Amino acid sequence: MISGYYYALSVASLLLIGTINHHFQDTNLPPLNPSGRYYINILLLNLLASYFYFIKQDVRSSFSLRQWGFFLFAAALLCLMAPVFSGDLFEYIFRGRILAVYHANPYLAVPNDFSYDPFYAFSIWRANPETYGPLFVAIECLPAFLFRNSMVGAVAFQKLIFLGFMGLAGLYLWKIAVRIFPGEAHKPWLVFSFNPLLIVTTLIDGHNDIVMLALTLVSIHFFLRNQYTRSFIFWTLAFLTKYTVVILLPLLVVMAVRHEWKKEAHFPAGFILRQTVLNFSLMGLIYFLLWGGDKTFAVLQGFAGSFYSNTIPYLLHRSLQAVGLTLPEQWFRTAAAVFFIGVNAVILWRAGSDKDGDLKVFFRRISLIYMAFYASLTSPFLAHYLIWVLPWVILSGWPKADLLIMLVSFAGLFAYFKRINYLIVLAVFVYGLLLVLSRKKTERA
Repeated sequence: MISGYYYALSVASLLLIGTINHHFQDTNLPPLNPSGRYYINILLLNLLASYFYFIKQDVRSSFSLRQWGFFLFAAALLCLMAPVFSGDLFEYIFRGRILAVYHANPYLAVPNDFSYDPFYAFSIWRANPETYGPLFVAIECLPAFLFRNSMVGAVAFQKLIFLGFMGLAGLYLWKIAVRIFPGEAHKPWLVFSFNPLLIVTTLIDGHNDIVMLALTLVSIHFFLRNQYTRSFIFWTLAFLTKYTVVILLPLLVVMAVRHEWKKEAHFPAGFILRQTVLNFSLMGLIYFLLWGGDKTFAVLQGFAGSFYSNTIPYLLHRSLQAVGLTLPEQWFRTAAAVFFIGVNAVILWRAGSDKDGDLKVFFRRISLIYMAFYASLTSPFLAHYLIWVLPWVILSGWPKADLLIMLVSFAGLFAYFKRINYLIVLAVFVYGLLLVLSRKKTERA
């Protein structure tokens, strides 16, 4: 299948980014040299084009072991590559060393406390303590145990761990897709597992979002089977990796309580108590091992009241300024919070009263929760956040789904080059315009 080889070669071509940056003597993350960016943009555009061609093909009967090997070889090579667009992977590795090598609590200690460490030069956020949950702290430690003196080895091993979580995410997306698209589950699986934004985010820059996403997919898999204990345990593990998955909890709780209420024919107080005690006990046990008091959440608290330039509310603020209307920043932060709460209130009300149980509707609701979060976020909005919504959009069956995934991928991939809020607005405009044109064409026909 030509499309498979073309896409694999396009993925492997990203290895040229290192050569491009070296040629233009660009050591910044992300690359800043205009000429270097020109060639990187060509590689990314080709990657998107080859991906679109690839997912448009029917590969059920022609996806060979040789092509699998080709993809895995390209993925392994990317794991050996230094991060290109973000230095977060270096921060993970250093904070893992704080615990594994120096036996200090990364919620209390910071890189500046270990300026003599051979990896210190790779850290940028040297005064910041650990940002993520204690489960991810344990994962961060693994490269430090095996590669104490090799940053190349630590980077590659950390990425290989993330590659494993990519496989786990793909497996459970397949399990879910089989229920929604009988006989066609290969298509959503391909669209997700080979998504270029997911590949760049995970295998080039090594972001930890795939860990949270994989555990969330496992949680949703059990949730759809009404195995709520397993589902909420995996949700808790996802939360203990990266806290933003908390925005899904109200929807899951409402739907689980509704199901149990109907099954038991009375308010399921016992069910709620059991799940609460079990999951809070699990959180308490894992946090107990690394608890740093208020400093455990110091970085998150530092974002409170922030108003960053790469967010949608900030773009709205600047747009109003451009037409001569200047309003206090606090108004935009408050409006964003009210918007997010309002959208969730409507979604929860519909979920509590809906009777058809359509799985596509369920995933559309999850998609809308994340989209509302993106629209209301006032703290830093980073490109890799967009992979949080990928599986849910794919499973929702939105109109022109392939186009929507391409636009999400485009916004994420090129956010290193342009502020992501501008790219998202552009993507929404293009998607909306094409939907309108498509509808008009259908009406004429």
